[in-house]
Amino acid sequence: MNYSAEQLDAVAAEYVLGTLDAGARRRMRQLMTEREDARQAVWRWERALGGLCHELRPITPPARVFAAIRRRIDPQSAAPRRGLGWLAGALPVAAAFLLFVLLQPQTAPNYERAAIINDASGQALWIIKADLDEGTLAVAARAATAAATDKDYELWLLPDGAAPVSLGLLETGGVSVTRRLSPATLATLPDTTAVAVSLEPSGGSTTGAPTGPVLYQAKIVTL
Repeated sequence: MNYSAEQLDAVAAEYVLGTLDAGARRRMRQLMTEREDARQAVWRWERALGGLCHELRPITPPARVFAAIRRRIDPQSAAPRRGLGWLAGALPVAAAFLLFVLLQPQTAPNYERAAIINDASGQALWIIKADLDEGTLAVAARAATAAATDKDYELWLLPDGAAPVSLGLLETGGVSVTRRLSPATLATLPDTTAVAVSLEPSGGSTTGAPTGPVLYQAKIVTL
């Protein structure tokens, strides 16, 4: 997957729009775990296109549009027609409606959330992926090195307007782990947009909140 900058930007746009096929989406997800420019391209398109959803107002098409669509899909089910004059006017409307539907991003239910925690140079330290369908959290340590002897790294969800929620201690040295999430944490994930890593005493925070310095933060993206 040796994309040029222009090709990568185009694939990232299609990834955000949801128009890639399953194989291409898998390849792009893998590329995001390997290349900082791929992650940045996806985030740029998410910021650029995400706000458009809030500007669209729902419109209920006239009943004649659905009637025309049904006739085109299954002519045998259509009622006897006395004339075609009104249908000639309805078909362009139906065609326009179908074109509008086809051009919308095809958004299947999203059950995965991910975050990539980078250091100041953009190097990936940890890759975090939550599977809401399976109820699991997968953490892959990449360039993260061990904390001080009496310290541990702890991962936190940062829900909007609520207290941080611990996701447990973070491994280092290239270790990958998968752990099960509690129902309460799963319920929090869909409305959470960021995670953070704090430096805690060995064994983690004992207060239910970060007690040491917050070293890193990262945005959560939907896969």
